[in-house]
Amino acid sequence: RIGRFILSPTQSTWTIGRCPPIDIRAGHETVSRKHAQVTRQGCFTFLQDLGSAHGTLLNGQKLVKNTLERLCSGDNLRFGGSSRIYVYREPSTAIQINRGIRPVQVTIE
Repeated sequence: RIGRFILSPTQSTWTIGRCPPIDIRAGHETVSRKHAQVTRQGCFTFLQDLGSAHGTLLNGQKLVKNTLERLCSGDNLRFGGSSRIYVYREPSTAIQINRGIRPVQVTIE
């Protein structure tokens, strides 16, 4: 494991890219400045490619640009031509119910 990004429960959108202003930095040369976005809508979390030049992969499948794809715990995400794999993880249901919020983490493996 290389690192972990905890997605704040007070935020509903996180931008992934190469250059600020972004929330999660993916510093590969084929990653666009504003490459993709993770969005929380109610109890669901989605990934969207923001029209990047080199694409976004969800479980090995290239996303259609500007289309929301629902994320499930354990999903693998890749951005551009980077070999780095981001793994989407959700906390246990008990934590979600007790806190009334949905903190989420993205792990890089």
